[in-house]
Amino acid sequence: MRKMKKRVIKLTIILVLVFMLMPFLAVLAIADPVEGPTIIQVDIYRHCLETDDMLVVVQYFVWYTDVVADLPDETINQSFLGRLMNGGEITNVAPHSFYLKGYQYGIFSMYLSAAEAVGLWEDPLIVEFNGNPLLTWPGAPPTTSTAVLNWHSTTTAQATEILLSNDIVSIANQLSNHWGIALTDSVAGGTVLSSYGEQYFTNAIPNLHTMSPDIFSGAVEAFVYEPEVYEQSGRDRLIARIDGSPPGLALVGLATWLTIPLVVVKGVIWLIVIGLIGYFIGLATKKMGIALFSILVMIPCGTYIGMLSLTFTLVFALLCIIALAFAVFYQRSSG
Repeated sequence: MRKMKKRVIKLTIILVLVFMLMPFLAVLAIADPVEGPTIIQVDIYRHCLETDDMLVVVQYFVWYTDVVADLPDETINQSFLGRLMNGGEITNVAPHSFYLKGYQYGIFSMYLSAAEAVGLWEDPLIVEFNGNPLLTWPGAPPTTSTAVLNWHSTTTAQATEILLSNDIVSIANQLSNHWGIALTDSVAGGTVLSSYGEQYFTNAIPNLHTMSPDIFSGAVEAFVYEPEVYEQSGRDRLIARIDGSPPGLALVGLATWLTIPLVVVKGVIWLIVIGLIGYFIGLATKKMGIALFSILVMIPCGTYIGMLSLTFTLVFALLCIIALAFAVFYQRSSG
């Protein structure tokens, strides 16, 4: 029975170590598009949900193939990012994945409340459409930008609703021709979005129901718009803590020479370092428990100094909790 316990514990440790390395082995890679990315047109509207707010609608084109099986594994919301710039980034958004995983023709939008849009109307803004830098591209992530923006200076919410409704129906008809899917329907009162059109445009332009209710087949009740804000500045500060320092520059050079993502190089080097530390502590103390404890301590230390990603440390902590629970309950059940 004791031998069995030792084997189970060893197997658990091995599995934990394997899972520790998985985030580094599973590095997402993606090919460059055959054509694009291209920004076809940018339209900016105001007074959409409240007076003096701004809605930026961007029509784009990214071409890989029309064969679904040959498309990248990543959908467009994973591989590309739209950004509104004014010297620095004002806001960003991931396009909605729909037909052909979001590739080919499509739109995305960025909304700014009146408070966020102060001083930006008819400013020299730039819209960028960039490949996700967190993916592994053959070279630099593909990118495009434009400063050619169509500012629609309507003076009332009603005028904006009419203009936006007409433009959305026009875009929907264009996408219908490109996709071969009917995104609009003709009804007695005019043209409205079809069920497919509603699915796509309500995701590509959040709160479009409220902005342009007449292009939907059913009436909806207006609601308060509360945009969600996602912050990852803490994670970014951790992973870039040693960037620019002599060790950081050396690691960048090593990653470039090996053609391996920098996060993988950092992680592998740190795992080697903590493995050696644990080994020599074990030799010095003759106690495996102390060696394992030192390794566990070095994992969050690696995250703090920028050698390990925060995701890796969180996954490692979760696996340790699972392994600990298994060991405790196994011992109790086997008495």
